[in-house]
Amino acid sequence: MQTIIGGRPGVTTGAIVLLAMILLAQGSDAPGTINCTGGKTEDFLEAFRPVFLRKALRPVRDLRKPTIVNISITLYAILGVNEKDQLLTSFLWLRMVWHNEFAEWDPLLCGGIDNISVPAEEMWIPDIFVHQFVDEDKSPHLPYLLVDHTGQVRYLKPLRVVSSCNLSIFRFPFDIQNCSLTFGSFLDSVQHIKLGLLMPTDIIEKFARNARTSQGEWELVKIESLFADETMDLVTFNIIVKRRPTLYVVNLLIPSAFLMLIDVLSFNLPPHTVDRASFKMTLLLGYTVFLLILNDLLPATASGTPLIGIYFSLCLALLVIGLLETVFVMNILHRGSSQCPGVPIWARTLVLNYLARLVCYKKVEQFEPESLNNSLTSESAFHGKNVSVQLTCVEMSQGDVQTHQFLRNISSDLHSMRRLMEGYFEQQEIAEEWLRIGLILDAVVYRMYLIFMMVYAVVLGATWGTWYNV
Repeated sequence: MQTIIGGRPGVTTGAIVLLAMILLAQGSDAPGTINCTGGKTEDFLEAFRPVFLRKALRPVRDLRKPTIVNISITLYAILGVNEKDQLLTSFLWLRMVWHNEFAEWDPLLCGGIDNISVPAEEMWIPDIFVHQFVDEDKSPHLPYLLVDHTGQVRYLKPLRVVSSCNLSIFRFPFDIQNCSLTFGSFLDSVQHIKLGLLMPTDIIEKFARNARTSQGEWELVKIESLFADETMDLVTFNIIVKRRPTLYVVNLLIPSAFLMLIDVLSFNLPPHTVDRASFKMTLLLGYTVFLLILNDLLPATASGTPLIGIYFSLCLALLVIGLLETVFVMNILHRGSSQCPGVPIWARTLVLNYLARLVCYKKVEQFEPESLNNSLTSESAFHGKNVSVQLTCVEMSQGDVQTHQFLRNISSDLHSMRRLMEGYFEQQEIAEEWLRIGLILDAVVYRMYLIFMMVYAVVLGATWGTWYNV
């Protein structure tokens, strides 16, 4: 009568007894099996001891054959990103599965034992480590691994990895970082240990998304895997993460935008009636204090300057330029017209001809002093003619010397008044010309503010769109 034992038909009872005697005689040297014919747990443990004795060598019968180690990772948390030192701190679980050719047995002959947990120190474990690891290994140690009856060994190890990463912070706080974790053997080449993936990359990424329950600063975007080397078999996982920018938008961008908006609106204050310089100086002081308080939120690194840092520097420069321009205009308005020097030719050409066209400035038609000069000239000529006529009449009629001298004094006074008025209108024209230059420069700085704010809004929107679509 034939029975089925261990899934193999056609084995008689006598053959079973003969096979058991052979295995008992050979002990653990039988290829691919562990002798545990007693069926008890003590017998199985005693038969498993020779496997422990081979822990110093790779568990293969032919050393020319490489041991295939399949690995996978589960990213549980991103503990921190150090932009200054270019470090990424993450916590993950590393799974390794390989085949031990000396740890195989038949569960039907070994009391139904399918798998067993054994001390990790008593069996061979591949020396797989992270190549980018730069700190002391503070990972917790799990003392056991799982051995299946087919010889498959499973080892689960938690890792707190502090790895080097080339961090790019130009788009901070809308930055996306790509950090690599390369797993490989410390000493063995591909001829001894060959690495593979335990599961597809999309399944690894799905497990990582389900495992990350904490909503920290960083969000997992994608996990990619590739084999990096043919001589030293390496498996590289590219972990792509992006920063959640809400904290920095609320604490950095919005307050800075409000301060710049107030400074832009301050250009609508008339400089000749309100002390606009004091207002702008207060804004400059407030912006400086704002930068000092929030300086700790900006990433500190020597590899580059983030775009938001350039934005703050330009905002500070625009505040200083606006304050200097306001001081210049106020200086023109408050000094006496007699102290106004003539406008240089280069300033008149640059500002009144080119910048005025650039900002579409149009001169307001005012009372022209030439008309008054013409009226004064005609009036003085008329008075002079009348005086001459009257003088002739007086000389011809009366010949009064005293009256003649009185009329001469009146004519001299009128000429003095004319020269005084001409000088006044000349100084007034110079003051108005300086005032026009100040107003044109004010309009130029105002448009610089608007152009800068619009350009930065477009750049910020494009950067945010790139971050959002990843």
